[in-house]
Amino acid sequence: MVRPTLKNSVSTGVGVVDQSAWSKRSRLRRQTYFAQFISYLVDVAIIYFYSLNGVTSADSALLYLAATGGWTATTLFLSEIHFQ
Repeated sequence: MVRPTLKNSVSTGVGVVDQSAWSKRSRLRRQTYFAQFISYLVDVAIIYFYSLNGVTSADSALLYLAATGGWTATTLFLSEIHFQ
């Protein structure tokens, strides 16, 4: 449970965290999730090129994108609502 204590700090039950530290962590996590998603898009492109050569089906790229994109979106959402 998060309770406000001082003007720029938040009590987390474990200790007091400066509010600017929370916003910085959120910003850095957001950037990490977006970079991870871009990495998955590169992977999808590689899988798609394999499908052009007949090594795998084009569905593999779409399923990979759905799975990784869905998981990244879910974890980003949970991170934004501070779920632990």
